[in-house]
Amino acid sequence: MNKKVNFIPIALFQSSRHFISTSFISKRWLPLSLCILLPLLSFCVGCSSQTSNIQEPELLVALSFAPRHLMIDNQNDFVWTNVTIKLNDNYTYQTNMLSRGPSSIPLSSFHNELGESFNPEKTQPHHLILEVLEGFNGKPGQFNW
Repeated sequence: MNKKVNFIPIALFQSSRHFISTSFISKRWLPLSLCILLPLLSFCVGCSSQTSNIQEPELLVALSFAPRHLMIDNQNDFVWTNVTIKLNDNYTYQTNMLSRGPSSIPLSSFHNELGESFNPEKTQPHHLILEVLEGFNGKPGQFNW
């Protein structure tokens, strides 16, 4: 009962190698499928990298301060809508639209949570965040100073 079975793995693989190397698929369809798939894959990779490099235009802003006014210049080619300006993190100004070109906003138009106006005689502007909910193609944008 103790029969010894000689197992030779090389014999099993030799016939399969012979089948694959002489089969109709490897001789006819493999080169044809590679000629079709490789350009298709390279095209897909090229398309995906091109779409990731497209960026929306940034908000182009020029700021200056007068004794009682904030001068803000929208230098983009589009109107900003639903604009919020935060001054010194505590004072907020909101408007539905800020057109292209320069605008003058009184500093007294900025209010804190208690409703108090910004007073340039007590505090100097040192930080500003401009948030636009609808800029280029209706996309939001932000500018920090």
